Amino acid sequence: MTTTTQEKYELTITADNLISTDTRFNIDNLFLGDNYEPIDAYYVTSDNKLIRRKRNKGEQRISNQTLPRLAIQVFEKQLVALSEEDKKNFPICKYSPGQALISGIFSSVEGFRDYKKTVEYLIYRRAGGPQLVIYSWNMFSTLRFVQECVKRFGKQGEKFVLIYRDKTEKKKKDDKVEKIIIDDTEKTLIECKIPYSKLLLESKTSSSEAPQALANRILPSRSQPT
Repeated sequence: MTTTTQEKYELTITADNLISTDTRFNIDNLFLGDNYEPIDAYYVTSDNKLIRRKRNKGEQRISNQTLPRLAIQVFEKQLVALSEEDKKNFPICKYSPGQALISGIFSSVEGFRDYKKTVEYLIYRRAGGPQLVIYSWNMFSTLRFVQECVKRFGKQGEKFVLIYRDKTEKKKKDDKVEKIIIDDTEKTLIECKIPYSKLLLESKTSSSEAPQALANRILPSRSQPT
């Protein structure tokens, strides 16, 4: 029995360009990020030093949130120093030319959800101040944010690098089930006017709890998808 090694792709994010070794990459269709999973992410400084994510306790080694969290880590001081207006208008995601721009860096989940009613977000926990919350979903969803960070705060020649590969068919199927469960849970919480609990917040932050288990714990009386 022979095993086939999955091809790896490298996406380079500079102030001026987003270039991938994957010929299917298209900046005007970031929905394609649903089809990939990250392998590694790092920042290359002007003197060619590599910076990687310093993970919090319970944080996954690599996930769709690793790259944007790394961008916040590298430029935390500059992002925190932005005016409230600049934070509000900071670009995060534009999936395609026909989609609205998603923007905003928030200091709480509640503030984020006043802007956008979704569980598609990441939380960056700071040791000495308010947390930072931005929109985040698939692997490409925060590329606009990451590039804007380099453009505004990076030095000449600095860049982020994202290494990734295609998801397996099983992974794609599992992620579709996850999205259905999350959407259904979110819809029910909104309809019932149930506030987002600490349980949901912690599960989203750590990404350690299975979506089905999360749905069961939040809505134990609801019948679950088969």
